[in-house]
This record gives sequence, C-alpha cells and structure tokens, in this order.
Amino acid sequence: MNPILYGHGCVLALALSAFALPSPALAEGAAVSSRDQADSKADAALPPQTGMGPRVGPYYLLRFNETLAPSPAAGAPADGFAALKHMPLNEGGDISLSLSGMERVQFNSYSHETLVSQNYSDQLFIGFRHIYGADLHLGSHVRAYGELASGQMGGRDIGPQPPRQRNDLAVQQAFVEVSAPVGDGLLSVRGGRQGVWLGNGLILSTQPFANIPLTFDGVTAQYRAKSARIDVVAVENVANTEDVFGDSSNPGRKIWGVYGSFALPRAAPDVALNVDPFYIGFKSTKLAMAGLVGDDERHGVGARLWGKAGPIQLDTTVVRQGGTFAGQDVEAWAFYSEAGYVMESSPLKPRFGFRFDAVSGGRDGDKIQTFTPLYTGQQYYAASGYLAGSNLVDAGPTLALNLSKSVRLSAYNRWYWKQDRDDAVYGRGFAPLPGTADPSIGYIGMQPDVTVQWTITPHLFLTAEGAYFDVSEGMKRAGGRDVFYSLVDLTFMF
Repeated sequence: MNPILYGHGCVLALALSAFALPSPALAEGAAVSSRDQADSKADAALPPQTGMGPRVGPYYLLRFNETLAPSPAAGAPADGFAALKHMPLNEGGDISLSLSGMERVQFNSYSHETLVSQNYSDQLFIGFRHIYGADLHLGSHVRAYGELASGQMGGRDIGPQPPRQRNDLAVQQAFVEVSAPVGDGLLSVRGGRQGVWLGNGLILSTQPFANIPLTFDGVTAQYRAKSARIDVVAVENVANTEDVFGDSSNPGRKIWGVYGSFALPRAAPDVALNVDPFYIGFKSTKLAMAGLVGDDERHGVGARLWGKAGPIQLDTTVVRQGGTFAGQDVEAWAFYSEAGYVMESSPLKPRFGFRFDAVSGGRDGDKIQTFTPLYTGQQYYAASGYLAGSNLVDAGPTLALNLSKSVRLSAYNRWYWKQDRDDAVYGRGFAPLPGTADPSIGYIGMQPDVTVQWTITPHLFLTAEGAYFDVSEGMKRAGGRDVFYSLVDLTFMF
C-alpha cells in the first residue's frame, strides 16, 4: 500500500482508540426525520434544527452550528471529548472555546469512470479527510470560528483528481459573527469564509461527498425566531488548489439571494407544515451547456413545502430560473418531490416513500431551457454522482428501516429519462456526456441502491452502499455501459 495512505490510516486508528466510547445513537442523514419535526403544540413552530444542515449522529456537518443549537443534539456523548466543548477562558465563563474534529476514510469503486466511459475502468478510490475547528465565543454577541482541512486521494486507475479531493492544507472556514436580539428572534451577521447550506441543500449546499467540502467567501446574515428563519447570502465560492493555504475566492462564481423558512398555522395537532420562499442569483463565467460556452447569469425564484401530516412526511420544491446564458435568454425550471409514510408503531419504524424529480433541458427557439443546478450534491440524483441535475426526470420508490437502535437500512430503485430529447445527458461536473445529445435517446436507465448506516459509537459511524446503473439501449449506442458502484465510509467525529 502507498505509505502516505497507510500513514493517514494510522492517524485515524489512533484517534479512534484515544477514548473509551459508550453505545451509539442512530446516525442521521440530510433528510428531515420525524423527531426533528415540530411537536404537536397548538402554536406553529419550525423544527429547532431548521437551516442548520444535515447531521451525522449528534454532530452537524457544519460544525459551527453545534453551539447555536437551542439544546444539545440527542445522543451527544458525555465522555472525554466533552471536555473540549465550551471551555471557559475567563472567570465569568462568557468567553469560551469549543474544539471539533473529523477524520474520514472512504473507499469507492466504479466499474467505469462515467456512464459513457472512454478512459478508466475498475477504478478504486481511497480518500482521506481531516477537518479540525475552533469556535471562540467572546461574550454573547461576538464569535470567531476557524477550521483547517486537508484531503488526500489514492487508489487504482483514478486519473487526475481535482483540488477538492487532493489538498495539502486549506483554511476551510474563517469568519467573525456578530449577533443581537431583534424582536423575538436573533439576528446574526457573518463575514469571511464559511460553509452555507440552504433548506434541504437542493439550492445551495457544501457538497460534502468530496474530501474538501465546498465553502464560500463573503457575507451572510441569519434571523432566527420560533416560527421563522431568514437567510441572506452574498458570496463567492472558494477556488481550491493542492497547495498549502493556496485556496482563494473565485470572482467568476458569485451567489446572492434570500431564503426564508416559515411555520404554517397548525390545521391539527399532528400537522406541522412549513414553507420556504426564496430568491437566488448566480453568475458563472465560461460555462459549457446546451452546445454553447459562455457566461451564465441566473435568477431563481421558488418555494419549498415540507413537514408532516400525521404519519405522512413530504418535501416538495419548485424553482423557476430566468436570466441569460452566452448572450441568450434563459427560461428554465425544476421540480423536486419526495413523500413517505412512517409506521411509528412498528419496531422497525419502516418508511415507505416515493420520489419524483423533473429538471428542464434543451431550448425553445432562442431561449435556453437547460437548468443550472448550482451546488446541489450530485449524489442526490444517483448514488455514484454520475448524473447532474439538468435535463433530467427521475422517479421511483424508497424504503427505510431501523434494523436496530444503531443500524438503519435504506433502499431505492429509480428510473431516469431526459426531459428534452435534443439536449445531452449531463454527468459529473455538469459536463454533457459525449454522444448523448441524440433525439433517439429518451430513457437513460435504472439504478437500484442499498445503504446501511451503523452508529458504532457516538463518535464512530460506518456507511456501506452498493448501486448498479443499468443503462438503456439508447445509451449503449452512444458508448454507454452498465456501472457498478460501491462505497465504504468510516467517519470519526468529536
């Protein structure tokens, strides 16, 4: 084995053995769980974790949110690592420091590089992530947060890797936040480098699958109250390099906008619905899409309806994009929908669901209709990340089971089509797949997927996943091949 990769594996093993760790609480994914929903009080209220992004067990992926949560997350361990949280630095205790850390080793295999692969087959990736943060609170109104990150990637036949996979050392986050009470809520303003996650992550996320999660330079503001949250963003995404502290702002990628979350009045005690209206502006230079290359400026307006009604959970988002691309007008749209039924009385608490997404593509005369998916993680569409969220329709059933208090199984089967036959199938990095802008290709293929998540301890989490993409005959005519994908992820957090 490569000695560098072996050395990083030893670092992970030493970290895991540093403390004796108690029994686990179930690791949670990005989807809103039933216990995160608002309780059955008469007053409308948002779930307390609204807008804070996904969690792994008791830990947020955006670690700075942990000291903002109204109460410690369920299952937060009271062990040796607890001494690293809220360490008082003065007699009054209003100046404090919290430390956090994450070590991840991830194994991925792909039978082919892409659905229309020409270069690499039987790929094996071994990736390492190291992220450590410090959260300094200077009284109740000022805080400074900083985070360092490093990522490495090795394996077999992996080809060139981007800086978000290989990065010697990066200032991952570094911001100052000032906050003050306003009305019955709290207003906070952050300036500097930071992670941003809006709503369910379909509009803007950190794309956490890569070794180095996406971050942004700029200013954000948040207003948080019992029944409302409003986020304002004006940022540029960070351009990563492999060099030590070589990352910088990318003025060619700008995002600005407003995202709100509001609890709707309760129609019944067991109904808790919320609505998220939003506007997001986006500007990118030298983007390739729909057979053109040019500057892309979008203005997206939409809304999300999410929550629960008794045992039924739902999450639906609609977006309309206008603007210009390569000097031509844009009129694009996207619709995302997922619903599920939870049998709370069953020991396994099975959740039966169905998902349907439709994202526009192609053109109508001189209008571009190919949707720009911004910073949605491509794993949302297909486990392997082979498909980007443009010119795409997908649908299929989902299933989730709690096999035990610490093990959760989830599975889905999904079918994929092009929304516009004349446009291409878009793959990794929003790149059109060669030969797929063929009107004879409508159906793309089918992918079943099974994932098992095991919370070994409150600090240690194991995920295993397998998926098989069965490409259509039309895709095979374009050079497409079936793809088997597997993942094993071991994550340690404190």
